[in-house]
Amino acid sequence: MFSPLGTPSISATIKYFNDRKVPHLFAVSGVSRFSDPKFYPYTPSSSSRSDPTARSLSSTRTTIWAKTISPACAASSRRATTPVSWASYELTDPTVESQVIGLKASGAEILLVAGTPKFASQAIRAKDPAVADYRAFMAKYMPASNPSDSAIVFGYNLAMALEHVLKQCGDDFGRENIMKQALNIKQLALPMTPPGLLIDTSLANHQMLTQLQLQRWNGKSFDVMGDVISGAGD
Repeated sequence: MFSPLGTPSISATIKYFNDRKVPHLFAVSGVSRFSDPKFYPYTPSSSSRSDPTARSLSSTRTTIWAKTISPACAASSRRATTPVSWASYELTDPTVESQVIGLKASGAEILLVAGTPKFASQAIRAKDPAVADYRAFMAKYMPASNPSDSAIVFGYNLAMALEHVLKQCGDDFGRENIMKQALNIKQLALPMTPPGLLIDTSLANHQMLTQLQLQRWNGKSFDVMGDVISGAGD
C-alpha cells in the first residue's frame, strides 16, 4: 500500500495492514502517531512533526490533525499578550474565504494555516533543473493539469521516494525487504523540496519528513529565512 491520504481513512485501515504485515508506505497525514514504530511497524509515514508579542490566528481542519497541532500552537501563543483566534474548515468546503475574513477581523498579525493542499499554497522554484524536469514530466504525462497544484507536486515527490525504495530493493520485492529499504533511506534529496531538506529513515525513525525551511513572502516570491530546522528524534 503506497501513500494513503487523510487521517480518517488511514485511521480506519492502518491496524488492518500492520496486523497482516503489509508494507504501508508513506502514509500522508499530519498526525505523528501513525509513524510510531511500536504500534505501526509497517507504516513509514510522510507526516511531519515568531514574534511573541504579535497577535496570531489559525485555520485548521476539524480532525485528529487539528487536535494534535492546536494544543502546541495554543501553548506557544500563551507567551503573547494579545488574543488568539481559531477557525476550522472541512474538506468539503468549497473555499476558506469566510474563515479568513472572520480571522482578519480579529486584528491578528500572524496567520498560521494548517491545511491540506487544496487550501494551502506552495511556491514552485524557478530556474531550477529539478523544476524543469518536473515541468517536462507534467507536459508529457499530465498536460491538462496545473503544474503549480501542490497536491501534484507532493505526489511527484512521494513517487520519487517510492522509486528510491524500489531501486534499493534490487531483485527482492518481498514484504520484509521492502520495509527494510523503506526504513533505510539516507540523505535523500527529493526533487521538488527546498534545497537542503533531506530524507532519512531508520528503524527508530519512521517519519519521512522531519525538516522544514522557513520562508517569507516578499510580495512576488518567497525568500528563505534562516537555516534548515530539523525535528528528527523529537
